[in-house]
Amino acid sequence: MLKTVVSTIAAVLLVAAVAMAEKGRTIDVYTNAILPDGQELKAGKYQVVVSADEKEIQFLQSNKVVAKHACRCMGHDGPKHRYSQARYAEGADKKQKLTEVRFAGSSCVLNLDVQQGM
Repeated sequence: MLKTVVSTIAAVLLVAAVAMAEKGRTIDVYTNAILPDGQELKAGKYQVVVSADEKEIQFLQSNKVVAKHACRCMGHDGPKHRYSQARYAEGADKKQKLTEVRFAGSSCVLNLDVQQGM
């Protein structure tokens, strides 16, 4: 009986830890940047939420959505990333445009340079 209770509690804690890890994805934006549609992201740490179908990404600070944009996951078959990172491209106006987001432990490259269409 006690063994069953301990096993059940351990399983519940494991599921909760995995769920929290998925919700707690963060990314550091090291420089002021713009999204492909022109929304601005100030330098700082953001909690990032990706829709279940991997077609929308939201950037949150203090549990408030500060920006959202269309995205597309590329490369599910590739190796898993060792760390989370934001990747940029320099625009003609010399501003840094956020073009990709990668999360540690995932092989998905979230490409933000897609049509908004939302």
